[in-house]
Amino acid sequence: MEEGYDDEEENFEIIEEIELDDEGPNAELAYNIEEMTVDNEENIDQTNEDDEFVEERDDSDLTFSQHTASVFCVSMDPSSCSHVVSGGEDDKAFVWKLSDGKVQFTCDGHKDSVTYAEFSYDSKYVATADMSGLIKVWLLDSGDEVWSFETSDIEWLEWHHSAHVLFAGTADGEFWMWKIPDGACKTYQSHGPKTTCSRLLKDGKRICVGYGDGSLKLWDLKAGNHDFHVTGGYAHDQSVTCLDINEDSTVLASGSEEGVLKLTHIGNGKVLGSMEAALSKEDGDVSIEAVRFCSKQPIVATASLSGNLGIWDVTSQRLRHQCQHPAGVTQLHWEDSLVYTACLDGILRLWDARSGSCEREWHGHTAPILDMAVSRDSSVVVTSSDDATVKRYNLVQPGR
Repeated sequence: MEEGYDDEEENFEIIEEIELDDEGPNAELAYNIEEMTVDNEENIDQTNEDDEFVEERDDSDLTFSQHTASVFCVSMDPSSCSHVVSGGEDDKAFVWKLSDGKVQFTCDGHKDSVTYAEFSYDSKYVATADMSGLIKVWLLDSGDEVWSFETSDIEWLEWHHSAHVLFAGTADGEFWMWKIPDGACKTYQSHGPKTTCSRLLKDGKRICVGYGDGSLKLWDLKAGNHDFHVTGGYAHDQSVTCLDINEDSTVLASGSEEGVLKLTHIGNGKVLGSMEAALSKEDGDVSIEAVRFCSKQPIVATASLSGNLGIWDVTSQRLRHQCQHPAGVTQLHWEDSLVYTACLDGILRLWDARSGSCEREWHGHTAPILDMAVSRDSSVVVTSSDDATVKRYNLVQPGR
């Protein structure tokens, strides 16, 4: 063993003494080694280049790619579910056909990123709003612009569910109500902070509004005053981010930037409960981005940027399930006992609210999903993304 080791040592010394000169007996060896190195580097470069073009999994059946920058908002017409409107960072909104992605008309004239785009309840009109505060309303059939208005920065936009009436909240804390297309308007004054979100009640006469100071108001639209104002220690500690109202219009659910879910009685403004709805995330965002009541059971779901989908029992105010995502959740949609979630990892997921298990995933986007819209019969979803596309997915499950 000792002898063999010495031989190996000598061999290593011999190898180290070989000089790879450009001339002389080792020139050919030097050339061959250099050529092998170059070939290897080229192969590595080619491999990396090929890896960049590996086809990603795409479960969508249509991709709308007319936008040239992030697509912030998307909506589907509620009447026939045949048209889609999408708005983006390219200062444009497009109205296009769900069936084939063909553009029906372009909503030109915006001055900044289009962040809100919504159809009226009967799909007659489509409203688009940009970050500069410019709102435009278009006729779906002809693409004609029928009304426009300019105000301060828009924080939310909502159509009345049974009339051609449009609402919008602004960064200066006011919110507006317009009759479309004649433009008759009414303004509801701020108590200081910006208004951040809204939800119209089923009676069409009252609207719940959230504010930047964490407070909540229930407004009487005709009288122009509020029925209650949840403030002080009963309000959220940070800005209200989302609202929803249960089926019988008795409970208001609100989510906030600090990741808290509050349940408030619509009748008297009493706070019924307050829950930490978002999992803590070190140096991360726990803001609740969406809150929705289940229409079949007394359950409410919350989606947060911490990646948590929370399923809550409204009666007991207890957490049933925490459905954790690898990235933040931006939107959610109920269908019976199932919940669809849109995620910042670019994936659409289906969860069973009874078990808390993930039943299916739809891939396709290469960047975060920012918004989604679901057809009336919950058979199709469209998702908008930072990758400048909108994708259409078929949600019908095998065997269902």
